[in-house]
Formats: sequence, structure tokens, C-alpha cells
Amino acid sequence: MMRHEPVVEAPLEIAVAAPEPRRDRVVVRRRRSKSRHPKPSWTPASRRKVVRTFFVCVGALMLMAVVVYFGLARSDALP
Repeated sequence: MMRHEPVVEAPLEIAVAAPEPRRDRVVVRRRRSKSRHPKPSWTPASRRKVVRTFFVCVGALMLMAVVVYFGLARSDALP
């Protein structure tokens, strides 16, 4: 017997499809989200928070860049 041959021999007759018993249709209900509020637009307070956060991050990055620059410049000056 070859490797890819089936173990059990199948009859060569054409199988007749048997009708399936009727099934009742099942309706699946989707859950709705709890709140249907419209999306809030940007309020002045939230816009100020975003701008403040942006400038704090940029300031921190600038401070780190200055520290690295002067740290490398100092290490080059040492004999």
C-alpha cells in the first residue's frame, strides 16, 4: 500500500444526497451600545490640555538634547 492511499476503500457508487431535516431560523439580536450620544467636539479646555501636553513634551525633548550636546562637548574637551 502506498503512503497516500486511503486505508479504507470507498465504494465507487455516487452518493445520493439525503435531504436535511428542516431547521427553525434563529434570530440573533445585536447588543446596542449603552449610550447614543453624539461625539463631542473639541472644547476649549481639552484643546488647552492637548496644547500644554505638546509643549511640555517638546520642552522635555529640547532639554534632553541640550544635556546630551553639552555632555558630549564636555567629554571631547577632556584630555
